Amino acid sequence: MADGYGWPVTGIFDLGWDKVTKFRMEPPFYSVEVNVLVNLDAWKGLNDAQRKLLNDAALWLEGLDSEKVAVIKAERERQAAAGIQALDFGPAASKAFLDRAYEVAWQSVIKRAPETGPKLRQLAGN
Repeated sequence: MADGYGWPVTGIFDLGWDKVTKFRMEPPFYSVEVNVLVNLDAWKGLNDAQRKLLNDAALWLEGLDSEKVAVIKAERERQAAAGIQALDFGPAASKAFLDRAYEVAWQSVIKRAPETGPKLRQLAGN
């Protein structure tokens, strides 16, 4: 028995979790993103064409989120029809929760990579 779990808006039905999920939070706080990461020294060793290819790939991946708007809307409707209730605690509580979730995530990154985690966080602007 689980009291809760973190998961993107999509995928709940794929794993059969709709049978045990009664509530989900709004706005969603967890999203699966694909990343393009390159070591700075390796990046410096690339030529302009190689850098452009990686930049274009990263921009393409970022653009995929905009294509998901209709899919996410349909998933929310499907969840509501299945009895999964969306909980929205308002903007202030949502911001506080998201801030805390990001802090926990960054601390996990830093713990696993103490040499590079803080710099990565700084570069991400978080």
